Amino acid sequence: MSTTTPPHGTGTGTGKTHGKVHHVTVGAQGKNIYSPNQVNANVGDIIRFNFLARNHTVTQSDFNTPCTFNGGFDTGFNQFNPDNKTDLFVKDFVVDTNKPIWFHCAQTQPKSHCQAGMVLGINPAGKFDAFLEKAKNSGNSSVTPTGTGSWISGVPAPTGVYTTTTRSRSWISGVPAPTGYYTPSSQAAEYTSYRYPSIKGRFFQA
Repeated sequence: MSTTTPPHGTGTGTGKTHGKVHHVTVGAQGKNIYSPNQVNANVGDIIRFNFLARNHTVTQSDFNTPCTFNGGFDTGFNQFNPDNKTDLFVKDFVVDTNKPIWFHCAQTQPKSHCQAGMVLGINPAGKFDAFLEKAKNSGNSSVTPTGTGSWISGVPAPTGVYTTTTRSRSWISGVPAPTGYYTPSSQAAEYTSYRYPSIKGRFFQA
């Protein structure tokens, strides 16, 4: 049996007599869960993590960033136990504060275990549900595309003025550009065979 006993956030012993042992199963029933996922403990109590078959971690985080390691306690990966033998891989965590302590599984393959709800609260003080919700929503963020590209046939171009490096050409604000596929290029030769549409008042070559 592999056993380590690092205290909260430091990884070194304190020399104090420990209190009650609280057992938490990591990957219970083959699922991405800690069981239980909430523990109320006193200073000096031990949280004993029993790792089962799947490759998980117990990684400390903060309430507002539930799926991000905060530099504290971390068991690391490779706690392999394919036969689900109890107490084959065990790691201990010594509680040294009455304040809430938060943990998550840092496994991201094939998808984030933390965002799937694999989180744990020690002395959560009624905030566990909010912590769990933050974890599940931690991957939801809007991304604003940047850069340049081409317009798809039949889709109006953005209004305003567009300029290439070799020739200046503009679209009148509010008027759709001619349909077709157009990609800017620095090679002037590419424009010599281009026939500009004779749409009066809509498109002009500068």
